Amino acid sequence: MNDALRIEDLCVSLGTQEVLKDVSLHVRRGELVGLIGPNGAGKTTLMRTVMGLVRRTCGEIAAERQIGYVPQIQNLDWSYPMSAEQLVMTSFLARRGGKADALAGRKEKWAAVYRALHRVGLAKLRRRTIAQLSGGQKQRVLIARALAPNPALLLLDEPFTGLDHPNQDLLSDLFGELAQNGVGILMSTHDLTQAIDICDRLVMLNETVRAAGKPQELLIPKLWTETYRVREDSALLRALGMGTK
Repeated sequence: MNDALRIEDLCVSLGTQEVLKDVSLHVRRGELVGLIGPNGAGKTTLMRTVMGLVRRTCGEIAAERQIGYVPQIQNLDWSYPMSAEQLVMTSFLARRGGKADALAGRKEKWAAVYRALHRVGLAKLRRRTIAQLSGGQKQRVLIARALAPNPALLLLDEPFTGLDHPNQDLLSDLFGELAQNGVGILMSTHDLTQAIDICDRLVMLNETVRAAGKPQELLIPKLWTETYRVREDSALLRALGMGTK
């Protein structure tokens, strides 16, 4: 199939609350898709469901077997005593289930770790402890961790949070390069101008998919007021060139 990810009629409940209802979307190989919507819209839950970390109540998910996942940076404990290269190596331990399995192909795994760190510009900092990394460096080491196993599908949960513009540009270039090399990317983000600029398509999510298409096709005020539940004179629409003061 040409799809790295296809979701059909997905429903997810957390406790008694239905968080996602009848969600259908797809990500093609070589495509960067932005997943946008307000806080609480279900973006993180959707990604965690694809990863098998949250159980779905209905629907189907067809995804590439090799998936890279970058969680939100603030949800992790950065005080753990390990280096950047050790954190990237954990991507293989997680897939294989423990230290014994990690012994096979050890040289190849470390080579993949160094390649991933080089791709995100952190090769020279590979032995620095993760607690000593800046916010932008922490985000990049998480992306290196996701890239080390050479995934066919990459899930990015708010990768631009807390980053300055040089770091955002570095990651945007990297995501574009990965997509050109055939990786399918689903990226949730609150940075809407960045999403409109770099994504091939956008999926507007709030409990269900409200709209999907190329960024310029979705610059219709009604889609944004319904998805984000804001007024027609909201600063959000003005920032995107759709509203009036």
